[in-house]
Amino acid sequence: MAEGTAKQLMAQQLLNAGASPAPYEYWTPQMLRDSNRQVAEAAAAEQARRDILKIEGEGAVEDPAFRTLFRPLDTEYPFLSSAKQLDLARLQAETSRRRAEAVIRGASPSELAQVREAFLGSLGKLLTPEELFEYQLRASPAAQALLAGGFKFEEEEFRRVFSSLIATAGPNALTDGVIPLSGAATANAIRQGLGEARFGEYEKSQGQFGLRAAAPARLNAVMGVRHKE
Repeated sequence: MAEGTAKQLMAQQLLNAGASPAPYEYWTPQMLRDSNRQVAEAAAAEQARRDILKIEGEGAVEDPAFRTLFRPLDTEYPFLSSAKQLDLARLQAETSRRRAEAVIRGASPSELAQVREAFLGSLGKLLTPEELFEYQLRASPAAQALLAGGFKFEEEEFRRVFSSLIATAGPNALTDGVIPLSGAATANAIRQGLGEARFGEYEKSQGQFGLRAAAPARLNAVMGVRHKE
């Protein structure tokens, strides 16, 4: 057996060992089941990482065989270091659990807003301004709503439009997570990002599809919540 394959098998065995079997609590709301599973999986992965570091040493962090354990968010956020990916994954799991519990107990909109604000506050402390831009470019409700509008952006176009929207919304747009998507200022920001010819195509696509708000699951992505409501 190749060394890399053996290491991957060891990592999976350690993960399985750390994941204690839990009953399927069909009597529990799915939102809470999902968040509890996310927290349990995060705990199992944390234990597996500790075990691997004891066996393989610090070099395991950069070993491709253990990539999914030490860089669990590489698909979405490859610009983040291993340490920041792990911190973000913990923050996402905890926020998911807090929000699920709040929704189930019938929390008010202001209480739910506090959960979101706490997440964004922690996110702002964890990430540099450049990293926060990249994160919101992928996960913010504004970015998802832009994509839901039906226009097929090129990557660089999408980045330019999002940058224009941030500049229009103000210096706190990224940290507050509030990026308006309506009004003349927004239209001008999109025009600036796309250029006149492509903005004309954009307007036609919006006439056909309309700039729709992102679905609830997408809106929750700003807090790293993966479940559907």
